[in-house]
Amino acid sequence: MQNRLEMAEWISQIDQKAPLDLVIANAGISNETGLNLREEEQVRDIFSINIVGMLNTVLPIIQPMKLRHRGQIAILSSLAGFRGMPSAPAYCASKAAVRSYGEGLRGRLLNDGIQVSVICPGFVKSRITDANDFEMPFMMKADKAARFIRKGLINNRARIAFPWQSYLLVRIISALPLSWADKWLSRGPKKI
Repeated sequence: MQNRLEMAEWISQIDQKAPLDLVIANAGISNETGLNLREEEQVRDIFSINIVGMLNTVLPIIQPMKLRHRGQIAILSSLAGFRGMPSAPAYCASKAAVRSYGEGLRGRLLNDGIQVSVICPGFVKSRITDANDFEMPFMMKADKAARFIRKGLINNRARIAFPWQSYLLVRIISALPLSWADKWLSRGPKKI
């Protein structure tokens, strides 16, 4: 509760000094492969940070942007948010919630002059991917990902998903019967 109030106050102070045109909600954690200690606490932390952290960033700016009838909100989800993966069920579920919320919010704020984009990256070189000890196909460098995101935001894309190869693969896996996908995905590395 305290973090929510502090974040709202901080955003309000910044917005009063210089109205925010773009707010990027980039809250996200995962856990190292094989880390099973404190599993319940880790799952709760993932949901709390990935979902509540995003809400703490987005909700305080909506009303000021509505009053100005302009603004842009970018919400970071993940390609992992398209299918619950045995390798990271809590991360996938939290990012699915973030994606779904952002997509709904886009339509909700459309007539208020506020643009909302949901960013769904695949593997991007970062501290999160540095902790992984498994193969990460189509890994993208951070600067290239940033350029892709920037272009999508400039063009007010509803969903900014990349790289296309990973996006296509996730969409195919999501379309498979669950029993087929489960058998194939259960062979992968395990996270929380």
